[in-house]
Amino acid sequence: GTPTGWENCWTQSTFTGSVRWESEDATGANENSFATGPFYDNTSPSTAGGTYMYLETSSSGGPAELTSPGIDIGTVSNPELEYHYHLFGTTINKLVIYAENSSGTRTAIDSLTGAQQIAQGDPFLRRAVSLSSLSAGVYKFVFEGQRGTSFTGDISIDDVSVQQGATCARPFSLPTEPQSTSSAIARWNSS
Repeated sequence: GTPTGWENCWTQSTFTGSVRWESEDATGANENSFATGPFYDNTSPSTAGGTYMYLETSSSGGPAELTSPGIDIGTVSNPELEYHYHLFGTTINKLVIYAENSSGTRTAIDSLTGAQQIAQGDPFLRRAVSLSSLSAGVYKFVFEGQRGTSFTGDISIDDVSVQQGATCARPFSLPTEPQSTSSAIARWNSS
């Protein structure tokens, strides 16, 4: 892992102890974590060679922050923060995401608590967070990982972006009925 910074201007910091964000090569074996964390990254699931970020919880301390470079959300109408996450382990605690403006003021925009996957081999899940309540300007996005009670609490993220949000909610977990080898019917309800 790379404990202090990366080429693309992301940085990490730890408040106490040695809980920290690291980059992990997705080998399909997860050689650095037992009973927690994913086997592959989100970009190339089931394929070795990718990379994702994870909160290393083998030692005590924390929380630890992974911070993006500044991103101007005023260039996009209806901006949203999209990221993919993997929270598997019996002692997953909490992931909190903040938007930090150029004055250093932080606004909590999202959080996840506890395990979100039921098996280590489960895929990453997608999360889209509307940024429409924020004023236009440059923001850093801070992913704060909070360690649970043991080493089986690694929190992983991948494929973070700020983009144009959908004008209506995207459907997920669509039940499908195969009709032939080249077609299917998908059903969903609006909310």
